[in-house]
Amino acid sequence: MLPGSSARLNSVFVTGIPPGEYIADVSITYGGLRPASAKVSFTVTSSDASTSTISGGGKVPPFAVDPALVELNYPPGATAARAFVIENKSPEVMQVQGRVLPLVYDEHGELVEEGIEEDSNSCAGWIELRPQQVTLSPGGKQVVRALISIPRDATGSRYANIAFTGVPASTADAQDKPSWAGETGSILFLTIGKNHVTQADLGPLQVFDSGGMGGYVLETALRNTGNVHVVPQAVFMIKKRIMPQSVPGVEYIGPGTLEEVARVDLGHSDTPVLPGQTRFLVVDYPYALDPGEYVAEVIAEYGGQAPVSCSQEFTVP
Repeated sequence: MLPGSSARLNSVFVTGIPPGEYIADVSITYGGLRPASAKVSFTVTSSDASTSTISGGGKVPPFAVDPALVELNYPPGATAARAFVIENKSPEVMQVQGRVLPLVYDEHGELVEEGIEEDSNSCAGWIELRPQQVTLSPGGKQVVRALISIPRDATGSRYANIAFTGVPASTADAQDKPSWAGETGSILFLTIGKNHVTQADLGPLQVFDSGGMGGYVLETALRNTGNVHVVPQAVFMIKKRIMPQSVPGVEYIGPGTLEEVARVDLGHSDTPVLPGQTRFLVVDYPYALDPGEYVAEVIAEYGGQAPVSCSQEFTVP
């Protein structure tokens, strides 16, 4: 999408849904550190077996948090503060509630916000938001400060997901669920002290047939074994083994040469791999390969002293 443009996204329930009250929960990834998220409540009623009526729904007014990413560096035992500006970009009055969560990405790089617990990477328990809840008039702005108390024995890097949820001010205190809710926030990276280790390794590279479509899937996993986050950039290659032409009376013994037939650069990952976490690196190569012996190889840069790599031989019958 070009800057300033918009797109309509649709989801269709082919078989329909039974009568009842529902919440449409939408999450759209677009290359940022967190997805764009919104929730809208609606009701499905039915007058007979073949007719259903949907009521409710609506447009989620936009609001923004600045900055979207905070990177801090403090010594152990320090007390830090960071200001966030919340802006209501809609003509409606909204109430915004802040909360601090552990920052967790799954193995595919997706932000996880449900069912998570404090872990060794988190500094969520060190952060207090003041105020935690604000009411914004149309076009209004409000400053919310995050106060961070760093323990004296803390080292390495810690992370937090500072999330803000906006709902209509008219229904914010009601017992019924609000007609809509939008969510945005900021990601916080906190580096403590100077003993930083940037290190990672790659699991085995696996090659799969893509299911009769003539292509191949190449998959490996990068594991962050250091104490700071890394952002991998992986390049996958497929090389065909070329053996010398046979000569009567001469037997060639050796591995031959490798000729590159395909290369796919995944670019930098949209989201970081936190310490102790794993990220799947996957390429779907959609083209058929001629019969022969091949070597698949992946090289991943991640900010360490040297890239990591692994390879796997496979045969195309």
